[in-house]
Order: sequence, then structure tokens, then C-alpha cells
Amino acid sequence: MPFSFNKDYTIQNDEVKLRPLKPEDCDNLMVFSIFEADIWEYSLAQASGKENLAVYIKKVIQKRSDENSYPFIVFDKRKNKYC
Repeated sequence: MPFSFNKDYTIQNDEVKLRPLKPEDCDNLMVFSIFEADIWEYSLAQASGKENLAVYIKKVIQKRSDENSYPFIVFDKRKNKYC
């Protein structure tokens, strides 16, 4: 089966689960946006702070719609939280 940007893919093993990024994941990533803002320093799009994160997520989801990239969110199964 060929790859499709329109299909939701989930990739996982015993330790992590990757699933497509969704607008509501802003809440799941907010802790990184606020308390670990330096991780965005070298990113092409800044996502530190609530407003920047919302814009960032919207842009990368649009890139999926444009068939330019396929953004995932990573869930750490061992720690039972997003990373």
C-alpha cells in the first residue's frame, strides 16, 4: 500500500507511540513550550509560549494538508506522557 498524507498512521513499539499531530495536541505540548522554551531556539518556526505553539501546530498541520510533511507527536509509554 502506498503512503498517503490523508491516512492517519500510528507507529509504535513497547516504549513509544507516534501518532499524527492534531490541533488539540497544543495542550499536550504546552509544558515544553512554556517551561522548555530553549528547545525551540534552532527551530525554523518558534513555538515558545502558548500563542507561538498554536501557530506552529497550525502551520505543520497545514504542511501535511499541502503534502509537504507529516507531523507526529511522541508518547512515551514508559513514563505515560508526551515528550
